Amino acid sequence: MEIGARHSETSAFTVVLYGSDLAGFIAAATLSHKLPDDYHIIHITPSPISPCSALYGGVTGVSGYDLFRAAGIEEPDLILGTSTSFSYGTSFTNWPSKSGGWVQCYSQPFMGIEDTPLDQIASAYDRNLQDCLVSAQAALAGRFAHPPDDPKNPLSRAEYGYHFLADEIAKLAQSKTRPERVKTIYGQLEEVCISDHVIQQLVLSDGTMVKGDMFIDVSGIARDLMTPLANKFVPDRSLKMSAQAAQTAQTGPPCRSIIGSTHGWRAVIPLRKRAMALTIADADDGAPETQASDLNFQTGRADEAWQANCVSLGNAMCTMEPLSSAPITLLHRALQRLCELMPIDTDMAIERREFNRQTNEDLINATAFHRAHYLKADAPDTQFWKSASSTHLGERLERKITQFESRGLLVQYDLEPFNSEDWAILHHGIGRRPRRHDIRISTIPRAQAFMDDVSQAIAALVKRMPPHDQYLTRFSAYLEKKQYDRIASR
Repeated sequence: MEIGARHSETSAFTVVLYGSDLAGFIAAATLSHKLPDDYHIIHITPSPISPCSALYGGVTGVSGYDLFRAAGIEEPDLILGTSTSFSYGTSFTNWPSKSGGWVQCYSQPFMGIEDTPLDQIASAYDRNLQDCLVSAQAALAGRFAHPPDDPKNPLSRAEYGYHFLADEIAKLAQSKTRPERVKTIYGQLEEVCISDHVIQQLVLSDGTMVKGDMFIDVSGIARDLMTPLANKFVPDRSLKMSAQAAQTAQTGPPCRSIIGSTHGWRAVIPLRKRAMALTIADADDGAPETQASDLNFQTGRADEAWQANCVSLGNAMCTMEPLSSAPITLLHRALQRLCELMPIDTDMAIERREFNRQTNEDLINATAFHRAHYLKADAPDTQFWKSASSTHLGERLERKITQFESRGLLVQYDLEPFNSEDWAILHHGIGRRPRRHDIRISTIPRAQAFMDDVSQAIAALVKRMPPHDQYLTRFSAYLEKKQYDRIASR
């Protein structure tokens, strides 16, 4: 049987996705909503969901809201249909750094006084920056509330993402995929047929031949389409991951916890009445916690995210440690870019070049942010930490560190997935301090009193916020009633 063939020049442009990485289910749903009707979409999935989908870390950044909405998933769908909870960021503990731990929270642009931002004042007076960040303090207290519209309320400056289970999001995305736009085929790949360095068709194990004009590799770390194209994968480190979920009496705090250990680190992702534990270690470290179910993987990236007529998304494009929300954020940015640059015919050279240029910037910048977690770490003498801390910095990260340690400057490049606030929180949290400060800070009246006022207002506000578990229960009841009233009014 042959599927997806063009019968004339006016036939629909056929886009074929192959794979069961979480990226595939989100991409299929997104493309079904975003592409015009003259695009024919086929999603071939060999399994319900790939185990490597746990490498997204179970957490989104603040862009998670837009990522899910583009796939047709609204916040009520997440809260009522899955065990998704809210996230203010990630709490690091027992981390080999000067500070030992901090909350890598999400934040709007910092407040300031006389055009001097909060982080520079905190550096000048050696104050704890996170005392003045409402999302960090609420995360530590285990409390949550949606930010109000009132700009005078400190909570209005909080940003949030989501904690999620990959298999639940995959099923939800499938339910939101427009069936009249996407043909779903369940089958295993047998052969990738290539002619003139371009994929012509995929042959499945049952003999089905699927032709297409453009192919999207969403097979995760297997890279089932990019590998036959001889797309070079640039490896970084060899790691292993284990993941286990367990029921809990109540929902944990609105932040992930990452705990450093001798052989790597362990993340606990709090979901509704359950928790996911994710452990990352060196593949050859011989750690005692090694299990038969561990997934071995290499961090690294495709040399080109888009080669010939094939685009890689998600873990097929770049595989990272889920230290931050970078894996899911990079997927979101790549999907946005793909929708903007989707070709209209088989000549894809211009679109491919621009997609690769922007994606390359994303990957360099995201990798720099992750490597910054490991610099100058007083870490255990094990293979994991030796490998992590000895990784080459790269010109951009070296400049960022040099400029911050010199006088607190936050160097930013184009297309950074992490903004100045993310970098400032990381620098301060991990214990970096600038040697010099802007001399104008000493002339600002009440600078320290300003920080005291902000931290005291935040502390008072956090005490009034409901516990995360209680807020989710009430919010769910509100959404259910709203849903019932809407149905009853029809």
